[in-house]
Amino acid sequence: MKVSLQDVPEGGFSLDIEEGLVASDLTFLEPVRGTLEIRLHKKEIIISGRLTTSLSLNCGRCLKDYSFPVDTGVSIYARTEEVVSTASEDDEEGGAESPEDAHIKDGEIDVTGILLEHVALEIPIKQLCSEECKGFCPKCGADRNVSPCGCNDEQPVDPRFAKLKDFKTNK
Repeated sequence: MKVSLQDVPEGGFSLDIEEGLVASDLTFLEPVRGTLEIRLHKKEIIISGRLTTSLSLNCGRCLKDYSFPVDTGVSIYARTEEVVSTASEDDEEGGAESPEDAHIKDGEIDVTGILLEHVALEIPIKQLCSEECKGFCPKCGADRNVSPCGCNDEQPVDPRFAKLKDFKTNK
């Protein structure tokens, strides 16, 4: 979805969103819903709002798919193309373009790009179905969330460090 800068009234406007997004690396369980406020102030664009959706993620311990709710705020402050194109001549790329400016090209705001970016930023680095997830046993491969496997969790001691087991400090 794109919004033309010429269509944005002086006082700005509110954009209600219910967008079914498709991304190669994300699985959406429901459409992205929310409201964005788009305002122009001189040569700057201010976009703010809130987005909600639900993603299907894969647990990093037990490999099961789980639903991950996303509820995130959006706050973007960007310059219109006129300001970007008149950036200093010293820049090798012809203009200092910020990540926010990447969503504004040819007089249009790429709303879909903004939605995808903000949803992707909410995905946790360590994806877990729950904090209590025990994952798989590294020896036998049994799912320890279902039942204990009976394997000994003690790691074998490296013979080079075996003498350190007997080391005691006097306090």
